[in-house]
Amino acid sequence: MTQKVKVNKVLYSEKQFGSALESLGAAIREPNFNEYVRDAIIQRFEYTYETAWKAIKSVLSYQGVELRHPKEIFSEAYASGWVVNQDHWEAMIEDRNFTTHTYKLRTAETVYASIRDIYYPELSYLHNKIAEVIRNHVKPS
Repeated sequence: MTQKVKVNKVLYSEKQFGSALESLGAAIREPNFNEYVRDAIIQRFEYTYETAWKAIKSVLSYQGVELRHPKEIFSEAYASGWVVNQDHWEAMIEDRNFTTHTYKLRTAETVYASIRDIYYPELSYLHNKIAEVIRNHVKPS
């Protein structure tokens, strides 16, 4: 992969992550909360999570670190200081995997609260760190 392709991939993945995060934030701030909004928030969380680990992966790849699995990618993000609370991220991975394969009302309510109170702030922090790394270290071709 050429340097230009790597740079474009990093910029694209960060943009996708940022757009997904904005969409999640808008849903969380929706004033007319109901079960449909809750379910939309969970769905938006799932794709925000996906774009997050792919953004990390592309930045790490640009830096010469090749990892394949989300868990190891998030561990490397933690080691790099892009993720602060590893326990929150482990819970996030678990919840994302659970919501993707199972639907239970009680679980949806619990996961929604975690997204609103823990995961969204964690994802926002990660996005800010990735944007900072890109500003400081990724040189457009």
